Amino acid sequence: MNQTPKYDDKFSLMLIGDENVGKTSIINRYVNDTFSDERRQTLGVDNFTQTKKMKKKKILIKIWDTVGQEKYAMITKSHYKIAHGIFLLCSVDSKDSFKSLPKWLQGVKDNCDLSRVKLMLIISKCDIEERQLTKEQIINFSNKNSLEYIEVSAKENINIDEMFDKMIKDVYEMNYNREKGFDLEEGAFSSGMKKGCC
Repeated sequence: MNQTPKYDDKFSLMLIGDENVGKTSIINRYVNDTFSDERRQTLGVDNFTQTKKMKKKKILIKIWDTVGQEKYAMITKSHYKIAHGIFLLCSVDSKDSFKSLPKWLQGVKDNCDLSRVKLMLIISKCDIEERQLTKEQIINFSNKNSLEYIEVSAKENINIDEMFDKMIKDVYEMNYNREKGFDLEEGAFSSGMKKGCC
């Protein structure tokens, strides 16, 4: 006998980008409200789940944490096709991670139907004072590629809930073609979200 699902629908979100940009730390902060300075390498692909209520619908959110190493690129790309939303990450303390963004973005374009996938640029570790990226670089890249961007910090818990709530809200609207302006009943998205870190 089939059991009735405990949710009305499900969305898949992915975090992609180079090694050490903080993908796992961001997810742990969002799902478990924890942070550790200890680095733990993701092997292949991990996934985490969270639920959100939107109006009368309960949505299961599956969040995919991907490895940044080139040798796992095919594993990561194989998951692009199931994603409803993709976070493209670089960190303020790594010029190389910023230079890799076009490669990651092209991988998404090659493997996704962009008419049904929401993309968002995430600038991580915004609490670090000695930045290797300028605001101008970030703005130019986001404008050139028509990407909304948010600066976040898992360590200081800056804009973590906001980035996920905004993504989930956009994915929900894209899939249900609803009028804008509704609230999330859990972790409501605030229109006052900061794009910058401080």
